[in-house]
Amino acid sequence: MNIKEKEQIELLSKVIGRRINHENDSYIATRIWDGCCTYLSANRQLFSTFKNGIPEYHVEEAIKVVIMYINDRHKPAFYPED
Repeated sequence: MNIKEKEQIELLSKVIGRRINHENDSYIATRIWDGCCTYLSANRQLFSTFKNGIPEYHVEEAIKVVIMYINDRHKPAFYPED
C-alpha cells in the first residue's frame, strides 16, 4: 500500500466514522478501517477520483461493507502490507 492509498483509506474511514458515530470504540474503529480497505482494494480506480472529495455513492457502498465487518465478529481483521 502506498502513501496515497493509505491517505485515501484514512479519509474514507473518517467520513464513515462520523456517519456512524462509533464513540471511540476501538473495535468499531478497526472494523471501519477493515471495511474501507476491503472496499477500496476492490475498487482501485476510486483512488484517482478522491482528489475532489468522496462521491456520496461510494461512501454509501463502503458503509455497507463496514456494517458487514462490524456484524461479523469472526472475520479476521484486514492488515494491509506497509
